[in-house]
Amino acid sequence: MARTTAVPGLRAVIEVGGIALREYDDPEPPLLGTVTKYTEARSGAEFTIRFSCTEPFPDDHAIAMQVSLDGKHIRGGGLVCPLVDLFKPRGSITQGHWLKKDGEFYEQKYCFSELDVVDEEIKPHHKSLVEHLRHLGEIKLEFYFIKDLVKVEGTGVKDDVNPLGPIPEKKLKGVEDPATHQIGLSAPEAVEPPQWTTYTKVSDDPFATFIFKYRSLQVLQAADIAPRPVPLEERDINSLSFEERGELLCRQKERETEAQRIKHERRQGIRDIKREPVEEVGADVDADEVVLVKATTKRQKVKGAAQEANQVVIDDD
Repeated sequence: MARTTAVPGLRAVIEVGGIALREYDDPEPPLLGTVTKYTEARSGAEFTIRFSCTEPFPDDHAIAMQVSLDGKHIRGGGLVCPLVDLFKPRGSITQGHWLKKDGEFYEQKYCFSELDVVDEEIKPHHKSLVEHLRHLGEIKLEFYFIKDLVKVEGTGVKDDVNPLGPIPEKKLKGVEDPATHQIGLSAPEAVEPPQWTTYTKVSDDPFATFIFKYRSLQVLQAADIAPRPVPLEERDINSLSFEERGELLCRQKERETEAQRIKHERRQGIRDIKREPVEEVGADVDADEVVLVKATTKRQKVKGAAQEANQVVIDDD
């Protein structure tokens, strides 16, 4: 769970299936008031954003969290936490984007969507594509102290949350630290009308900012941001889970089976060589072309005239 030292007690996390994704430190120096973490993007996995407050976080103001996904501000995905809910154990959670269509409210859950990278150049491109690619693969959370909270009837919002289509590989390679995924949305699900809250910011500047850069685990490991996996055979057996122990046992059995197969094939090959018949040489065969496959008890005698004729004669005595 990411924490900020600027305002102790505030934490933010990205969860999949209710479990926090593992976070990795950004090798770049941190900005003042900003916490940046790398985390794993699992293709197709739906995720939630959660923040919580514990002491010594100040309790004199309510707070609001504004969400930006891939560089796009999501008005229908922010959170407002009044003072009465400030120290809830589970904190505050958002899991998707709200929208209103034909008088009905719907929610689309967030998910990680793998980029569609293509070789060929696709035209036309929006002028801001390169700039947008710089923020692709980024979840940004900005926190503000707020006042004058007023509950109002829910209204629809129109956020630009549609994912990008095919992206030319050349364009993506031109970006430092390119993304592997982008934010996708699930199919709309009908929900009860949400309750909205208007407020006034105490300051136009956020008091804390969290940035989560999500990438595939393979890319994180290749960049030495995430540790490379240690082979099961090299790990302490007591540290393995039940599933990992089962996998290790299967691998050992596969190696034993393969070793037995190779051993059997070698034995069979030796038997075949021993059983191979001796090739007979007739008088009409050129002795220079004769190859004796294996030694036998038959003796080879060379007789005078035959020797001069360059012929090999095999006696049975």
